[in-house]
Amino acid sequence: MFDCATALAASVVSYFDPESKAISPPRWEKERELHKSTVEFVRQGLEIEVAEAWSISPSVPSFFRGVLSSIKDALERPGMPVNQATIVASRVLSETRLLFAMQNFDANSASPSKRRSDHPGKVSVIIPFRATVPHDGRLRNLLSCLRVLTRQSAGAVSIVVVEDDEIPRNRGALEHYDIQYHHRLNTGKFNKSAAINFGSSICRSDDGILCILDGDAYLDETFVDQSIGCLIESGCKVLFPYTDMYFIQPEDTGRIYEKGFRSACPIFGYVSKNAPGGCVWLFQETFDAVGGFDAGFVGWGGEDRDFFSRVEAIEKIARLPGIFAHLYHERAPEIKISMNSGKPWENDYRASAT
Repeated sequence: MFDCATALAASVVSYFDPESKAISPPRWEKERELHKSTVEFVRQGLEIEVAEAWSISPSVPSFFRGVLSSIKDALERPGMPVNQATIVASRVLSETRLLFAMQNFDANSASPSKRRSDHPGKVSVIIPFRATVPHDGRLRNLLSCLRVLTRQSAGAVSIVVVEDDEIPRNRGALEHYDIQYHHRLNTGKFNKSAAINFGSSICRSDDGILCILDGDAYLDETFVDQSIGCLIESGCKVLFPYTDMYFIQPEDTGRIYEKGFRSACPIFGYVSKNAPGGCVWLFQETFDAVGGFDAGFVGWGGEDRDFFSRVEAIEKIARLPGIFAHLYHERAPEIKISMNSGKPWENDYRASAT
């Protein structure tokens, strides 16, 4: 449902909050001017000084609530440019692909569970992973993900975790789970693509199904069966089990761990529309047909979009409605450097990488 004030407030937050750039530097750079124009309209058209509110706000959700309240009050005053506000808000919703949001996830609105369809081939979930800092959130998120996956798989699905690092740093924390742990030696930047390709070679089966999954996913208890069932019944060879990604704020991630997902609502974060990463289910033959992931991408960024584009060129891709919930972790070093430098984002691509 269209809500003018909410869209304007979300755009204002997306402009001021550094986390919006940290989530996706390329998208933030493309949409920055649009958010800037929203801020200017709120300041001049609605006569709200949002910069001061940002400087004194104790948290991003508090800032959002404060700006939202001010915008609602302004739109109710006589003589305010309501029609122009609607135009600006409509543009925000139609032209942005990364936008701050507040979501309530009602249990009654959850996607219906789907019984797993029979598939005679091997099913494998591949999770590329690196966590060099003890408390950056990545290991905690992965362990949470594995607890859900191992309850669902019951031996019928192979879970392959590939730690792409100079040492098997987190083997001890992972070996207690019913998974296949593998260490891929890499003394350079994290190479997600190479880790995925490594995992695929280990669990390879000509008629198999692969799930390429980020270890920061918050999964529900029907994830495996519903995804496999929908992939097979869709008639497609590629399935994204969501439409949008939802990058959850740090404070809300903490509350989710304390209370559970639905008890933590409302949950604040950033919606990334039609994102190319996070999770994809596909047949091994399709993975092979595009040559897997391009290991020339190192560090953060580029590999998911590249893989999506090459797969989309040869296969129809199915998407399920709903969101992929991404739990917070500290951002990659190259993102922090980019944010501080003020320079345009560039993917680190090295054609000679293996």
